[in-house]
Amino acid sequence: VVMVAWRPGEQGGVAISQALAGQAEPTGRLAQGWPQNVGQVNAAASPWLQLVRGKWLANGRGTTVDPDGRRYDDYVDGPSTPLFPFGFGLTFTKFEYSDLSVSTKPSPLALEVELTVTNTGGGDGTDVIQVYVQDPVTDWVPYWKRLVAFKKIFLEKGDKARYTIPVLEDDLAVYDNNMKLRVIPGTYVIRVGDSSITDTVTATLTI
Repeated sequence: VVMVAWRPGEQGGVAISQALAGQAEPTGRLAQGWPQNVGQVNAAASPWLQLVRGKWLANGRGTTVDPDGRRYDDYVDGPSTPLFPFGFGLTFTKFEYSDLSVSTKPSPLALEVELTVTNTGGGDGTDVIQVYVQDPVTDWVPYWKRLVAFKKIFLEKGDKARYTIPVLEDDLAVYDNNMKLRVIPGTYVIRVGDSSITDTVTATLTI
């Protein structure tokens, strides 16, 4: 059991005991990745120390291959996967994602993400659906993957439901070389999961 409770306030003890006893469900998610050791810090260009491992080897001779076919070497003093990734959090049940669809929408929206979520575990529970994007190829280096939207949901045991998650134009936009905030035209990879390293369902969309 891992419990994070920074400055929980006067009723923090009650809240912590209820969560540990199963009387209340913890629904928070990590706002940063946790490295396994101090030697991992800045081991990768990724801001979350996620699936991009170690240093990118331009000669393609690395031992680790990411989902996009790029090769990396693990950090010299240990693995570069995080102890807990950005967006990580546990519940008392399990959820499955399926039937992802993504469509473009007029401003101020940019995208609309739809998917089906099923509670496949042994009890009722809350989940946080997290939508990440990989930006198109540009003339500057973007983040490998970034969070653009999320939605907290509740499902009873065995239930499933269809959810729609809007992605605002301002959330999809990035600053270009001229420091102008804009949506970059090109092909985006939409990755939906329950943390920054669990791409349960993916889709591509050209804008």
